[in-house]
Amino acid sequence: MARYTKRRQPEPKKQKAGSTYDASNNPLAILKIGDVEALINHSKATVYRWMKSEKFPKQVTLDGRAIGWRQGEVNEWLKNLQAGQ
Repeated sequence: MARYTKRRQPEPKKQKAGSTYDASNNPLAILKIGDVEALINHSKATVYRWMKSEKFPKQVTLDGRAIGWRQGEVNEWLKNLQAGQ
């Protein structure tokens, strides 16, 4: 007779460190793509499509592979978007 064990439920995924948007409003801070997605409530694909059509601030290269966006530029973009400019 075979023994069956109760199947364990998968644990919920943990959030990656540093992937949540901090509302400290520091214009010199660099935002990662996950932070930008959370701030503007749009997907990564949309962010890159808007960058390509020059509707969104360009990314900055931090080192060889790391990229980010200046928080001040993203905040200014949001203000202009809300003002209808």
